[in-house]
Amino acid sequence: MTSDAKPGAVLAVVDPRTASGVVAAAADQAARRGLDLDVLGVVDPPRDLNAAAAAAGVSPDALLDRLIGAVRREIEAALPTGLNAPVTVRCGKAFIEIIQHARRRGAAMVVKAPDPFAGLAGRLFASTDQHLLRKCPVPVWLCEPDLARPVRTVLAAVDVDPEAEEPDTLADVNARVMETALAVCDAASELHVIHAWQAEDAGLFWAFGASGDGESAAQNYADLVQKGRRRAIDALVAPYKSAAPGPRLIARLVRGAPHAVIAEQVRRVRADVLVMGTVARTGLRGVIIGNTAENILNTAVGSVIAVKPSGFVCPIAED
Repeated sequence: MTSDAKPGAVLAVVDPRTASGVVAAAADQAARRGLDLDVLGVVDPPRDLNAAAAAAGVSPDALLDRLIGAVRREIEAALPTGLNAPVTVRCGKAFIEIIQHARRRGAAMVVKAPDPFAGLAGRLFASTDQHLLRKCPVPVWLCEPDLARPVRTVLAAVDVDPEAEEPDTLADVNARVMETALAVCDAASELHVIHAWQAEDAGLFWAFGASGDGESAAQNYADLVQKGRRRAIDALVAPYKSAAPGPRLIARLVRGAPHAVIAEQVRRVRADVLVMGTVARTGLRGVIIGNTAENILNTAVGSVIAVKPSGFVCPIAED
């Protein structure tokens, strides 16, 4: 196997433990998109490379070559029989090597298994995954290696706030979430499109009069907000519903904070995959950002795909 993948590949980031399941998901995405499959392994070098090399009686470079060769052989042995995909093994900080390799290959998506979770409460992604979710410029699919195929249920979390300060960016993120979710689905799948909404200013209406009047005004306001969001989510999914063949689309509004609503909906519909947008910068109202996005990802169960808007600037320099 060579390491000369063509640009535009789907990148499977693997270790011997996760190679089979992750490669299957990445190969499926590559086939659906008409792209090549690229396989990457990353070696974490010894903390004291010189001491380790001296103990082994070889130069530091020779020791790294041995480590890379051993990992390559283990990955190739774990890949499905007959798979025709290039395998590259790089040495260094995992998230930097993954992002740089993805940029060099012009990758359309990065697929990897979640690293073992950190912490005892909830689902706290390990450092490599956190960095990828925040910084990788292409969609990142943290795919459970035992994900059932074909995928039965996908949940796409969208934000259709009509008062967003940057509506073009919001529309771009929503479109990318929908397109990515559809690329995971089969014709027999269910795609649940969920918007978590809140009537954040309803409390202000209690100051408009007596208790009964204030309650009525607050409810009227919440009803207006809900109707506006319903129109917006229906307009978002309408073009995709008209496309055939395709999965069954179910668009729903659920009132509540996004991180609580989306995590609960993942469990409620037994979603195999959650697709959502992330933006690694502040000041963009109407898009799930920063801590909210990470709270959702850390409390969701199952595989997750995080996408970013087209204007996202990756902070990792190209090598």
